[in-house]
This record gives sequence, structure tokens and C-alpha cells, in this order.
Amino acid sequence: MALKLITIMGTGKHDVFVYRFQLSGMRQSCTTKTRLQCIAMAEALKPTELLALVTPEARRMWIGDRPAMPDLHDDLRRVSPKTVLRPVDIPKGSCEDEVWELFDILTTCLDENDEVVLDITRGFRSQSMLVLMACVYLRVVKRIRIKHVLYGAAEASDPQDGSVPIFDLSPFIYLINFAGDVEVFLGTGNLKPIADNLRGVVRSRKTQEHALAQLREYSRGLANIAQSYQLAQPGEILASARELRQKHSTLKFDEMSKEIYELRAYKMVLDRVQDHYEPLWAENEKECTIETLRAHYELIRNYIRHGQELYAITLAREWLVSLACYAAVLHYNCTVAWLTWPHRKTVEEDLVNVHNGKQPSIEIFIHWNEDEALQRLSACYDKVRLLRNQTAHCGMLDTGGPPEEDSISKLTESIRTTCRRDLAEVAKVYGITALEI
Repeated sequence: MALKLITIMGTGKHDVFVYRFQLSGMRQSCTTKTRLQCIAMAEALKPTELLALVTPEARRMWIGDRPAMPDLHDDLRRVSPKTVLRPVDIPKGSCEDEVWELFDILTTCLDENDEVVLDITRGFRSQSMLVLMACVYLRVVKRIRIKHVLYGAAEASDPQDGSVPIFDLSPFIYLINFAGDVEVFLGTGNLKPIADNLRGVVRSRKTQEHALAQLREYSRGLANIAQSYQLAQPGEILASARELRQKHSTLKFDEMSKEIYELRAYKMVLDRVQDHYEPLWAENEKECTIETLRAHYELIRNYIRHGQELYAITLAREWLVSLACYAAVLHYNCTVAWLTWPHRKTVEEDLVNVHNGKQPSIEIFIHWNEDEALQRLSACYDKVRLLRNQTAHCGMLDTGGPPEEDSISKLTESIRTTCRRDLAEVAKVYGITALEI
């Protein structure tokens, strides 16, 4: 696995400085006297290659048999003789075509799984930013690893000895990665990337302090609710959401973020997570109460809003069965073990019987023809059941006719309309909610 140091060779004034360089994990700082900050970086990191990005003007200045400034060749040979100097010709980036040309050049310079160190100290106009953005993209496409983003801060030189620090700005790459994870959550409701990210931050800290122990428990809770959400397990989701609320209230983010800088990015996001799961509240998720049914309905709403139609229609079918079990207690004082399979199976069959005008088998459906709410529930169940079967059986229910044009988009729209309108009407009848999705 190659370690490649990428630097942009400028054409401006290059004074000689003593660069001071110390990364996290280095026992002591490394100091190098040179005109070029990339030389100090090369001495400390010993990269496999130094990719010197040069415009035509910079090439004449630094590269060739008789460059105007021989420091690049000579100093690199002195501090890191095994590092291969690789000049890479680039345009200035003074127009849009040249910007994309620079992007194409970088994609050919970097290979799968390369480790990359970016020196963004110099460069014409926006070159440093363009190189950084290209590497962020290649981090995903070619799975390169950005180890460090370094900046030689001459403006922050030590007033006593004049040494120039080299700052590591790579924690801000974490923000870019994290922003992608947050976007996934806001767009799909999937917490897994955020949970994995937080667990990675926690694992990187070896201390067993009480605050970090709390954070570990919280990250486990996030991971559990993420897995439950992806498997459409409402009972687990409700239980995890309740526990998560309790843990969130005890976390001391302001205190912990003084030592773990990445946590500063989490505070606002995790508040959003709490707001997202606030409606999914039930005192006891194992009891068939109006509170539990409302939380399940909110979960269906979430799935529809986030384009998760398969989960929405799957849960909608089960929700209607649970609602029928609730109606048994509410209207007929008949106890139904709503989480027991034989009871649910009987309720499912009788919902179909009611819709088809057949004699139901259990007490709560005996007077179905006098119960308008139950009739509406059974009609909705029949529609949801058919849509759920079409998706759960992966479209392998041959209707015998020719394939319908745009059948997938029509199926998707049918699910969304049914969950939005039909479920909302049934929910309103039973006092769950009066809102459409």
C-alpha cells in the first residue's frame, strides 16, 4: 500500500523557514530547515512518492536538469532518499475546463487503496480546494484513505524562534464524511452510518472513563435502533427509542467535546435524532394500547416519507391486524393476545372473511355488518394485504395478463396512496390520528 504525499508547487516567494511538525501519536516534533513545507512533511512521514503538482511556470521553477530553484530535488534526497519524486503537470485551473482537467489528472495519479497526505499550503487560487474535493470523491470511488491534510502556517510562526508550525486539518475531513452520513439519515431515516461513525469515534479512545462508558452505551443504542428500523421491528424500535431518550438526557456533550473534538459535530445531529424518534413513544411496547398503535402508525409515516415503501406496506398490514385486536378490547371487551401467532392468524382470516361477506369465526366479528368502522378496517386490510403480497413475494405472483406498462411506478404509487389516505381514514375512525402522511 503506497503512501503518497501530494503537494502543489507554487511560483511565489519561498522563504527559508524552520518547519515544526508533530502529529498525534508522534513522540516528539520534527524540525526541518527548508524553503518547502512539503520537504518537512516528507522527512517526518517518509512517503513512497511525492506527487509534485506543477503548472508550466512551476515546472520551470522547480523541475528539470537545471531548475531555477533546485531545493525540491536536493532537499528531498537529503531528508527522505527513498521517496520517489513524481512531477505531475496540471493546468492553472483558471476556467471550468481546466478545473475538470485537474480532476481527471488526479484520478489517474491515485490507485485503489492508496494512502494520501495532502499538502494544501500553496497553489494558484482554488487549486488546493479542488485537489481536496477530488480526493474526497476518490476516497469513495477508489477507496483511498486521506491520512492527513497539512498546512504550513507561516503566519503563525513562533515569535521567539521563528519556527513555522504545520497544522493537521484532517479532522475536518471527518466533517465531510459525517455530513454524508447525516444526509443518509435525513433522506432515508437510516441511522446506521451515524451509529457506525460514533462507535468508531468511541473505539478510538482507550480510556474507560465514566463519560465515555455512557457514550459507548449510547452508540450501542443507536446501532440497535438502526438495525431494528432496517428490519421493520416496531417493538424493538419503540423500546430502543425509549432507552435512547433516557441516555441522551444524561450525556454531557459539551464536557466530552473538549477532549473529543468530533463530538462537537454530533450534538446538533443527535438532537435531530431525538426529534425524529420523539413520536415513537409508548410506555410499554408489548401492550396493545392506543399509545402503541399511534407509535406504529408514526413509524409507517416515517417509512413513506423516506421512500421506504416495502417497509411501510409490510408494517401497515401488521398494524391493521393489531388495530383489529385493539378494537376487540375497546368495543367488545374481548381479550385477544395480539402478539400471539394463532390469535393474529385468526384475526387476519376474519378480516378477509368480513370483506368477502363470509361468516367470521371469532366473537369480535359476529356483528360486523353493524360495525361501519370494522367494515372500513377490513376493506383497507384487503387492499394492503394484496399490495404487501405483491412486494413480499418479489412480484412473483403472475396475474395471467400481459405485463402492465410502468407497473413498478404504479405499484409504488399505490402503496404510497394507500398508506397516506386509506390508513389515515382508518386511523381517524379509531382515534389514532386525524393527520395524513
